[in-house]
Amino acid sequence: MRGTVALIAACGTIAFSAQAEPAADAFAWLERIASAAQKLNYIGTFTYQRGANSETSRIAHYYDGHIEREKLEVLDGSPRELVRVDDEVKCYLPAERMVLIQHQARRAFPALPREAMDRVTRNYRVKASAADRVAGRDALVLVMEPRDRMRFGYRLWAERASGLLLKLRTVDENGGVVEQFGFTEVQVGVPIPPEALTSRFAAQTANWQVYNTRAVERIGTDDRWAFRFLPPGFARSAGVKLRLRDDDREAMHYVFTDGMAAISVFIEVAPARGERPREGFDRSGGVQAYQRVLGDHVVTVVGEVPGRALKGVADGLAPR
Repeated sequence: MRGTVALIAACGTIAFSAQAEPAADAFAWLERIASAAQKLNYIGTFTYQRGANSETSRIAHYYDGHIEREKLEVLDGSPRELVRVDDEVKCYLPAERMVLIQHQARRAFPALPREAMDRVTRNYRVKASAADRVAGRDALVLVMEPRDRMRFGYRLWAERASGLLLKLRTVDENGGVVEQFGFTEVQVGVPIPPEALTSRFAAQTANWQVYNTRAVERIGTDDRWAFRFLPPGFARSAGVKLRLRDDDREAMHYVFTDGMAAISVFIEVAPARGERPREGFDRSGGVQAYQRVLGDHVVTVVGEVPGRALKGVADGLAPR
């Protein structure tokens, strides 16, 4: 009986020990993961978990050597589909009869940012720690330990054969799970039919509202807002003035990254009428934000970092 119990326990969680690889090799794996998500063709189902919230999505990704195409369909709750062609993302919301159009340089799971990989080793200790299996595929586990308390740590499961990221876990300073993405099934290097990359709602949008959150102009480094505090290692990667929806409202949008995590700052004029905007922390699903009122503006900071970092950025903002 003891032998049977031991076998059952072993089948519950199977992991194989492996010698830690040098940091240089681990960093090369990060480069491989980032490249695989962009250049491979794949289709699969993954889950997202944060606290009591969970969500299942279907993703199809195609790269022809020049252009990336991707479709993400959320399978739980209210229907949502995101169709991306390079940096343009169209979000179809059939319940609201609405299409949101955005331009996003950063990619979602299973992608990793490539534009600031050189900063990763300055902000994280990276090592390859073990071998494992995810969605029936052999994977190498990478550990990214933050060098300070202004960022989270990460565990990454990359397929050995292709380099594709199979699972991504964000952990806090105590090792607790903040959020996790993970494939439950995935096919890599397979033909992707055109219909897998097209929204099934695209033909129904003739009478839908279309909101194009587009950049009106890029913001130089000498604009009117001063960021007196940024977490160590974070540097500005983008700054644009956005036109919100189809009216004349505009917002300033800044993005800062440490090579892995990103912090977005939105600054817009406060409503002239109605209640004063609420200040403090807010969470919608798995997204945490911190909001404050600064004169006649509302500042909202959203990011993949601990709350102390979000609050520090918001409180450190000041007009020049």
